[in-house]
Amino acid sequence: MVLNTNQLHEAALEPWQDAADPSGTVMKTIPDQWSNGMGHFVKASGAPQTVITYRDGDKNSQDQVDKVIRVATSVQCNPCIPLPLPVVNVPGLNGPFNVTITAERTMENPDYAQ
Repeated sequence: MVLNTNQLHEAALEPWQDAADPSGTVMKTIPDQWSNGMGHFVKASGAPQTVITYRDGDKNSQDQVDKVIRVATSVQCNPCIPLPLPVVNVPGLNGPFNVTITAERTMENPDYAQ
């Protein structure tokens, strides 16, 4: 959730080209910093995946349509203490499981959206 919130905050401030850049702040720098810090507690089995989409929001006081950004962050996690079950692979007990967090926010500058 912390990773997704930080990505969403930054993506709402940047033009869409910068937010969608695979080597940019939202898609690369923030996940790398998270992985080297708080992400150690997650036991992720790969790099976080981020999907950014835009949609029209409500009309504001100047009769312009606000733009809303949605950031979905997915991480494949391993169990903290895997239980040895020889017959079956149960996600969360002895196998990896996926966690996806999605959040939306109004763009600071609607001209930055697609």
